[in-house]
Amino acid sequence: MKPHQSWALGCVAIFLALLFQQTRILKADEPVAVNVSQLLAAPTEFDGKHVSVTGYYVNSFKSGSCLFTDRVSAKAHDNAKSIWVDETTFAFPPALMGISEVCELKDHYVRIVGIFRFRGHKLDRGFGLGELWPSEVTGIVNFRVARKTAEDPKNPCAMYPGK
Repeated sequence: MKPHQSWALGCVAIFLALLFQQTRILKADEPVAVNVSQLLAAPTEFDGKHVSVTGYYVNSFKSGSCLFTDRVSAKAHDNAKSIWVDETTFAFPPALMGISEVCELKDHYVRIVGIFRFRGHKLDRGFGLGELWPSEVTGIVNFRVARKTAEDPKNPCAMYPGK
């Protein structure tokens, strides 16, 4: 085999490897569409899965960064009806494309796309403040307001200068 032929074969091999890798990425599983109640009802079924979850988001000193089943549970601070939301999502400004400012998200129904994790064994450390939550959503790639209601804050970022 001549040197230019081996070079051409090497280029073809690299091209095919890159094409295969791109095909694997494109065939990645679509996130499973769920709500918080479904995740809480069957956490082991969704553990480690890519999910698109909707729920009511709160970020406060009292509750932390949580996704609740609904507004009533959030206002009652019923953590049994919530999932911890990984706060590192907001740690490195500017936020990733697809992730809104935290002031826009809190106290709204939101849609989060990320990885659901569950630690159900009593000896396992949990997630969040005091490690009290047995489940979390992490690896978040999309975090947006899903719908607005009459009870939503009218201008949630107004108290933050420059927003």
